[in-house]
Amino acid sequence: MAETANAQTRAATRMLLPSFSAMLALFLMRALYAQEPAFVGSRACAECHREIYENYARTGMGRSMQPAANLSLPAPAERDQPGVRRRFRVFRQGKDLWQSECGFDTAGNKLFEDTHKLEFAIGSGVNGFSFVVRRGNYLFEAPLSYYSNSARWELSPGYESADLGFSRAIPAACTGCHSGRARAIRGREGLFDDPPFAELAIGCENCHGPGAAHAAQPKPGTIANPAKWSPRLAEEICIICHQGGDARVLQPGRNVLDFRPGTWSNEILAIFKLPSSDPDRSDLLEHHVAMRASPCFRASAGKLSCLTCHNPHFSPAPSETAAYYRSKCLTCHTDRSCGAPQAERAARADDCTSCHMPKRGVTLVTHAALTNHRIPARPDRQALHESAATGDLIQVNAPPDPRPIPALTLLRAYGQVAAKRPDFKPRYLALLDLLSR
Repeated sequence: MAETANAQTRAATRMLLPSFSAMLALFLMRALYAQEPAFVGSRACAECHREIYENYARTGMGRSMQPAANLSLPAPAERDQPGVRRRFRVFRQGKDLWQSECGFDTAGNKLFEDTHKLEFAIGSGVNGFSFVVRRGNYLFEAPLSYYSNSARWELSPGYESADLGFSRAIPAACTGCHSGRARAIRGREGLFDDPPFAELAIGCENCHGPGAAHAAQPKPGTIANPAKWSPRLAEEICIICHQGGDARVLQPGRNVLDFRPGTWSNEILAIFKLPSSDPDRSDLLEHHVAMRASPCFRASAGKLSCLTCHNPHFSPAPSETAAYYRSKCLTCHTDRSCGAPQAERAARADDCTSCHMPKRGVTLVTHAALTNHRIPARPDRQALHESAATGDLIQVNAPPDPRPIPALTLLRAYGQVAAKRPDFKPRYLALLDLLSR
């Protein structure tokens, strides 16, 4: 009897430890951020962490933004926008890249030409580069992007169906995920301080928080260390940028740039997703939802996380990628786990991900492909997408102890979804009516 009681106590303790660990980390981070310490930039970290710093600089995140003039891309090039009589051109003057937009009347006569220098390139080049132009202290997206898969200049995402020219302002949410530290002005979309970025590429402090306290006293507790946290708390850092959803609702008075590692992303924004019904619909950023729906995650009892397979400080060389990620699979599986014929495995270079995490096209970004994180045991069309039984919105970043979703947050989520799904308009109007009473 005593042995049974002891076993139950040990089991209960094991269940409580991850929760306690997450709560302790959360408490310590809140204490650290109570008086917001200053940012110091990634170069300050390099003084003690030189090898990590240099390896990270070669990763995709470490190359997420740079001056456009640094790139050696083919130019000049021209592209027409069908249906609106617009022609876009990219060319080089000295070291700088420029883009222009020309409008024509029905007879083919030029009506106007608008030309701007490209200031910043967004992207690591894996899928390609999009570009930012600067008008005063406002930042705008350039109409043409360079796509690596096709090695061509084509219309930027969203420009295929809209005549936007150089008028598409860059929101803080975009720069917050593609830069080290954006200096966006609150409440003024597209307006930034001068200079607009304290650090161009995603840096150490994006994942470890402000580093001044740690630089002054390099000891545990003076900086966020996701490696010491529960998987669920650590991947909150990833969710902010790698989980899109069908609605993203900022909490009142919050900005995406307010997020700090070691806190719950729900405190900044609530991310909602619709149950997928069309298996051919390709989503842009659904890594977190797809991974949590995978058989690997379910079999891990919640231990599988982004950090299980991804080392944020290191990216393998292209020639080593298949073997690198195969080694991650083999930490749980064995060579005998694969039931494919040996000839088929050899033809794929024994690359687990080519079968179980295939690249798929992205509807929102033409000429691009992203990895499927659903990890189906037997890949098929249906397995490429997350499914859920409920017909309403699902909050995918709810904290472990979720509270009821505030009615105003749900209203705004319904409003975003109703813009694309008219069947949600009655829900939006019904909740609006309820709140207005």
